[in-house]
Amino acid sequence: MENASKALIMAGSVLLSLLVIGALIFMFNSLSGLKTEEADSDEVLKLAEYNKKIETYNRDLYGSELISLANLIDDYNKRETNEGYKKITFKVDMSALSSSLTGYMKPTYTSYTDLIQDYKNKIENPLNESKQTIKVGTVNVGKSAKDWAGMTDEQKNAHLNDLQTKKSLSAGTITSIKNKMEASATTYSNLSAASNTFKNRKFEPIEFRSDSNTDRITYIEFKARPA
Repeated sequence: MENASKALIMAGSVLLSLLVIGALIFMFNSLSGLKTEEADSDEVLKLAEYNKKIETYNRDLYGSELISLANLIDDYNKRETNEGYKKITFKVDMSALSSSLTGYMKPTYTSYTDLIQDYKNKIENPLNESKQTIKVGTVNVGKSAKDWAGMTDEQKNAHLNDLQTKKSLSAGTITSIKNKMEASATTYSNLSAASNTFKNRKFEPIEFRSDSNTDRITYIEFKARPA
């Protein structure tokens, strides 16, 4: 009888332990599910906020604002992970600027990443580099391409003469430095003109299309206005 009682007590203890473990597992799964739902909800809210921000660009934009919009779309599309939400397609017709931006930007963009990369790699970054002090060979000229582009011939000659005297440079070296600086200044001037042309030109919205089911923007198209 005593052994039977002990067996029942042990069985009850095991059962109670299993019930406690089961309850803990249930609580853990519930909390995990809640956290997942909260994360999903936060993501949906963030996407909704992006959508509202993007809608504010449905107006005439300057080129500089167009780059901001392209970056915003890039961020939105990277966050777009929910089933039923379509990524935004972005198109820009720049044919009105093609003659001014040849070699820098394309006449038409159907990819916001291409627009961002071309402006950054072909205009913005080279333009920033043109503002750095130039070194020709081992000689630090002490001037940037931007500086040189803004100097008069008299100022340039005075600087080269001072450079030759202080560093004991040959006439040939000075000629090489001058040629390098003139070429760099021309490059800077062309980059600056291209940057100003793009940033200050207005682009008109052609279409802002939304998904009929989610009411989220899925297609954006702009066109450069004639000068």
